[in-house]
Amino acid sequence: LKTIVDCSVDAIVTTDVSGTVTFFSRGAEELFDMDKSEVVGESLKGYLVRGEAEMKRIIDEVMSAGTIRNRGVDFILGNGKRLITFLSGSTLRDDGGAVIGILLVIKDITQNINLEREILESKTQLESVFDSIVDPLAVIGPDYTVRRANMASANLTGVDVKETVGKNCHVVLKGSQTMCEVCPVRETYRTGKNASAEISSDELGEMFIVNSYPIYDTRGALKGVIEHRKVITEQKRLERERRRLEMELMEKHKLSSIGLLVQGVAHNLNTPLGVILGRSELLRSDIDDILGEKVPRLLESVRHENRHVADAQECLRAVKESADSCLDVILKQVEQMSDIIGNMMHKSRQEQDSERKKINLNQVLEGELTFLNADMHFKHDIEKRFHFDPELPYVEGVYSDFSQSFTNIIRNAIDAMHNVEKKVLTVTTAHDDRYVYVVINDTGQGIKEEDKARIFDPFFTTKEFGASDGGPSGVGLGLHSCYQLLNPYGVTFEVESVPGDTTFTVKIPIRPA
Repeated sequence: LKTIVDCSVDAIVTTDVSGTVTFFSRGAEELFDMDKSEVVGESLKGYLVRGEAEMKRIIDEVMSAGTIRNRGVDFILGNGKRLITFLSGSTLRDDGGAVIGILLVIKDITQNINLEREILESKTQLESVFDSIVDPLAVIGPDYTVRRANMASANLTGVDVKETVGKNCHVVLKGSQTMCEVCPVRETYRTGKNASAEISSDELGEMFIVNSYPIYDTRGALKGVIEHRKVITEQKRLERERRRLEMELMEKHKLSSIGLLVQGVAHNLNTPLGVILGRSELLRSDIDDILGEKVPRLLESVRHENRHVADAQECLRAVKESADSCLDVILKQVEQMSDIIGNMMHKSRQEQDSERKKINLNQVLEGELTFLNADMHFKHDIEKRFHFDPELPYVEGVYSDFSQSFTNIIRNAIDAMHNVEKKVLTVTTAHDDRYVYVVINDTGQGIKEEDKARIFDPFFTTKEFGASDGGPSGVGLGLHSCYQLLNPYGVTFEVESVPGDTTFTVKIPIRPA
């Protein structure tokens, strides 16, 4: 019995019927941090928080009931520290059965109580955080029912949190008895990993990004999933509006390019038209002069003098030679105009064709570079060097996606050389087993290092908008539209730039992305 008592980590104390300590175990010494010599013979009431009243209550309860179990009792130690305990007790009797004292077993639960308080405080704090999060949150069980939801979820659905618990998450989120076709919660339960999906709720009239995160227990078993909903209805609306405005601006940008093209084509057509007009007037003058006056006069005199026949023949020969010369020039100019108009119609047809077809990028570039001659700065001021790979393989795509993109990149190169003395544009095509490369180099002012990461951003431009001095202007959609048009093909862009030497490489997969 002594060994058992000495080995007990709980405090074992005996008192007489008045509460004076008669025995103080080793466990009691460690618990109260006191030697038994300091306590034996003293009343236990001095260590109780409620003093004599608490001691009397304990003795009376043990004496009347014979035993008590796990009563909450607080003690004050000598150093002022408060000890929270569970106290069990029973009566001590002599051989005759008379009560001579009480036996008390005191178990320290201070640490447990403090831990419980900390856990409770943490739980309360976490619940406050959970409820204060502005995005809807819910804990979803394996049966897809809501185990807990925050206030934001209730505010969104208009259903009280208590009424939400126990309902299927798709009922709460979408007002539907059918599970979502793409369910991130289901995916998280399947894989044990985070998942995300975009879900529309007709019931709530909202669009969400729904993210799900696994909850594991202490053994590492998946016990639940946190569902986080982010309302993106307004964001989606703004994205659609931004995209609409982008497309409008891109269309206006394209129309602006077409306007410049038409202006240049008109200029290029004016030259042969002027030649045709001049030659036609000259031919008409010669015909009027020779056939209208000289030849009739000479023919009239033929009747009187045979010597004028030779003069008439010479005049007719001169008219024929003049007419042949003028008609040769006229026909050549008409052919040139026909080529210009034919190329424009070919480009127009290709631009309107939205089907993917096999495309020879050499031909696309040649066509675009020909039309860029409509730009007088490009036609007359820039030295052009073209190196086209004769064995260039076809790529599959929509003609206008590539033609518009190449034109935008080349126009940027032209604009970059506006204020530099040396103006050289080099366009090169090449290929390997996997890619076709279109390399466009200019000797312009270059791209600043800090701007390289932004050149494909919408509305980013280093040009002045609506420049009034005749210099290049832009709205920052050229390279952005290149990225939008060519990204679906798996195209990548590489840019190397220093002042006087900028190289833009377009890397196009030969096989469709």
